[in-house]
Amino acid sequence: ERPFTAISAGEQQRVLLARALATGATTILMDEPTASLDVGHALGLLATLRQLAAAGRAIAVVLHDLEEVRQVADRVIVLNRGQTVAQGPVGEVLLSAAVPAVFGVEAVPGGALGFRLPGATCA
Repeated sequence: ERPFTAISAGEQQRVLLARALATGATTILMDEPTASLDVGHALGLLATLRQLAAAGRAIAVVLHDLEEVRQVADRVIVLNRGQTVAQGPVGEVLLSAAVPAVFGVEAVPGGALGFRLPGATCA
């Protein structure tokens, strides 16, 4: 019962997704959709995106949180200054040399997806 301009950024993000779904859009483009959401709503939104993709919709999402990328994406494109550095299945690309090269991090040893600043001793 509040105008769109009076709700939080996270609520606005959810309203925009609902509006896209109400139109029957078969392709959904989102830029940092979880940026203003608490962890519960962020996980819910990511699950919704997976369900929409499984139902045949084309979903393109810009994310900077690599754990979110791992959870939601089938394929990933890593860009650096607008140029494609790597693309392909998420598991391959996130563990490739592209991520450290673009983001200035190194993989945390031990097999789990994790990154740290080069030379840092904590994960």
